[in-house]
Amino acid sequence: VNKCDLVKDVRQAALARVVYDKLRFLSYCPVIFTVATAGRGVMRTLGKVRQVYRQSLKKIPTPAINDLLQEALRHYPPPLVRPGRRTATGNRQRGRNAAPGRRSKRLKVFYATQTGTAPPKFRLFVNRAELATPNYLAYLTNRIRASLPFPGSPILLDLRDRT
Repeated sequence: VNKCDLVKDVRQAALARVVYDKLRFLSYCPVIFTVATAGRGVMRTLGKVRQVYRQSLKKIPTPAINDLLQEALRHYPPPLVRPGRRTATGNRQRGRNAAPGRRSKRLKVFYATQTGTAPPKFRLFVNRAELATPNYLAYLTNRIRASLPFPGSPILLDLRDRT
């Protein structure tokens, strides 16, 4: 947060809460207060950038990732989803793939491995990737973030149908 010297009578903790409230999609990023024209906080920002980058280069062993995901799946199983093709807009397509009476299915994660760093990327081999809901992917990402050392770095999940 630059130009924080212009905000009078506000504590940095309260200002950080406002930043996190407005930028919820960046809740995993650290907030640093700076006054760039005076040079205050710039070195602290660069130090934090280095720290986040070093952490984003970490490679997590495959068994650790799989243990973590299996625990997450046991704690909160994936929701039942009625499979069917979706259009580019995300709406269900009418026709035989969306016919009433099709049975609901549940996402199954068979195996996971880390396939990239900076940012960390994990490939999950699943029964059907279309069964993964955005909310459930966010849950898995948050469980990974809570257990593994990736502060300030996005975590990418790549779902692949097992063939």
